[in-house]
Amino acid sequence: MHIEMPLLSFREFLFLETGNEYPACNPFASNVQLPVQPSPSLLTAFRRYMQSGTRPFYREGDFEDRMLSILDNTLYGDIPFFLPSVTDGNLRLMKAVTGTLADASIPRSQVRSLCSDWGIGADKLYHMLTVMESVDLLRIVRKEHDRKAKTAGEKLFFSDPAFYAVLNGDKGNARETLAVMLCSYGGYTVEATKDETTGGLRSHQVYRIFLEFVQGRDRRSFKMSQEGRLRDP
Repeated sequence: MHIEMPLLSFREFLFLETGNEYPACNPFASNVQLPVQPSPSLLTAFRRYMQSGTRPFYREGDFEDRMLSILDNTLYGDIPFFLPSVTDGNLRLMKAVTGTLADASIPRSQVRSLCSDWGIGADKLYHMLTVMESVDLLRIVRKEHDRKAKTAGEKLFFSDPAFYAVLNGDKGNARETLAVMLCSYGGYTVEATKDETTGGLRSHQVYRIFLEFVQGRDRRSFKMSQEGRLRDP
């Protein structure tokens, strides 16, 4: 049985900070009105939320140390439970993967390179990435219509955007991670599009959001294509 405790939303963070309870908002709905208007203080709160506000214990202090402890406990305590034959080399590889996620400007897992550098087979790597995803350490964003059982995905992110601030990681990755996290918690399936000129698809009650990442000189942003805007059924 998979038991998951979702990370704090920005709305919940604001409630803890201010005591004000705002209604939930679906930004993809037509003619949506934000429950709160942007302001300098709100933007400051949002930056603080991204850096250290995704878990309730942020109010208790020592946030960075506690996040690093969560990372180590997950790698060296939780994952070996699911991988009984895991070796020290496998654990070092997973630690290296987390370091790559924090620093890489384009967070992809180079399967051939990792397998060669660490002397493991592709099947073993796929299994480790799947376990890292199942314990809510990673989020694997796959290409649209990718139903392969063994895949490293198109992009890899931490499940918690706060890890990037704790590890002095790439701010662009943190923003992308936040978008993936919030959409996933909202019931959306996030996939990487094969063709940026195509838009989103809807299958039954599951919405798919296609990610397009715009590379600029000094910034990277998340956007939806025209066809990718989601509508109510």
